[in-house]
Amino acid sequence: MSDSTSSLSSTHAAKRIQLILRLIGFGGLLATPAMLMPVEWMQQLHRQILPGELPATASINYLTRSLAMFYALSGLVTLYISFDVKRYAPLINLWGICAMLKGCVIAAIDLHAGYPLWWMTIEGLFSFLIGLWICRLSWKLNTHTQ
Repeated sequence: MSDSTSSLSSTHAAKRIQLILRLIGFGGLLATPAMLMPVEWMQQLHRQILPGELPATASINYLTRSLAMFYALSGLVTLYISFDVKRYAPLINLWGICAMLKGCVIAAIDLHAGYPLWWMTIEGLFSFLIGLWICRLSWKLNTHTQ
């Protein structure tokens, strides 16, 4: 493979990684308002998405807000590493592996919890596939830049 083809492929992989990570990073940041959202709003959203009621207990309140904070901070880190793909290539590869693991584990949790198939697909399968895509692009980026 010529240097120009290799460079083009490497640039293409880097731009794809950047785009994917930025979309996911911004998506994670969208969880920020949920940290301050009134409980009544959370219960209303829950009723619109899933059957049953969201219990108004201290534990549920803590867990929903903590999870929102986790997603927001993860989104911030994901966004940050997207701005220097070559520098953070090993971390981005780890990010992809973690996304695949998360996809498998969260699908099992959703299945055990009785969540609908559409929810498991969005949460589990998409996470796994995005992680796989990032790992593949990261591998392509690393093999063409060495």
